[in-house]
Amino acid sequence: MGITSLKSAPTPLSLALLLALFLAGSIAAPARSCIDPNSQFAVEVVLNKQGVSYNPQAFAELVNEGLVLAVDDATYVLKYTLRYSIVYESSARELLKQIDFVVVVYNAMFSGETPCLSLESCPGEVNYYPAVRVELLVQKPVPTPTQTPETPQPYPPPTPQPYPPPGELETSQPSGELENTTTYVYVEPGDFKLALREVLRALVTEIGSISGLTAEDIERIVAVAEPGKAGWNSRLIYSSKLGDWRPFDELVVEGYVNGVLLRGNACSTPLNTDVLGRLMSLPPALTSNIDVPIPTPPPGPPPVPPGPETTPQQTPPLIPRDLASTAISVVAGLAAALIVYLVVKKYR
Repeated sequence: MGITSLKSAPTPLSLALLLALFLAGSIAAPARSCIDPNSQFAVEVVLNKQGVSYNPQAFAELVNEGLVLAVDDATYVLKYTLRYSIVYESSARELLKQIDFVVVVYNAMFSGETPCLSLESCPGEVNYYPAVRVELLVQKPVPTPTQTPETPQPYPPPTPQPYPPPGELETSQPSGELENTTTYVYVEPGDFKLALREVLRALVTEIGSISGLTAEDIERIVAVAEPGKAGWNSRLIYSSKLGDWRPFDELVVEGYVNGVLLRGNACSTPLNTDVLGRLMSLPPALTSNIDVPIPTPPPGPPPVPPGPETTPQQTPPLIPRDLASTAISVVAGLAAALIVYLVVKKYR
């Protein structure tokens, strides 16, 4: 009876507790800046090098065209697509692999070279630097080229260790005929490096939202970028003492910067969950097309041309034919002279 009465008439304290839990869950649920807070399939970099600046207004035209989503005055989200295509000798192309990434460009808060979790926890002068996160968004099916006698089966370049192995990148298509179907795609560390390089280059040279970042800077960033180096703890931070970018947690552990590391990784900037849903239906704002030529067999030895039929090899004579003929003539001449001499001698 006691349990029944509690269910039918909850106390004000239990109601308050349930309401607090509900509000906490509803407040925390929509706030995220990434698909996976563990950042297993993401790369992220803060461009906190002196001389690098951020112009969020450069996204205005793309926002009006519906290619970029504005989260706030300094945070923008877009889709980047990386396509690999097979190129045949006839110059025809066939899609081999397509990878979609979500790109988040935001302002990172710093005090000196130390990132700040909030304005209240940021002592001294506060500076803002652009940051870029590139994360795997959705995987599309890999078309299987048709093998015919006239068209050999093409193969992509060798991939000794695909990242991740099949099954670890299982996702469902967001909409369309493939809804609720599971597909796989091989994604390698090189794909993340290439995506980060192309996104940074486009932000500098095409969109113009970032300035002061050189081509050498981009290559230095790409050299140390790896899937998983993202999120608050592991995103790449520039260190003036090293003159290079390194993961934030490594810089803290090695004493190059002072900073707070979180228990477990976390997203670096707030982002509503509905933004990702809206992004699924948008066309890519940036696209890279990589052509993969069909590998040709290595050149072998030249074929031997057909020659005339061979005749049995004859053993050469011990005495050359010309010498033998001369000897026979000499012997015959001597014999004839001898006969003439004998006849003449007999009739004298």
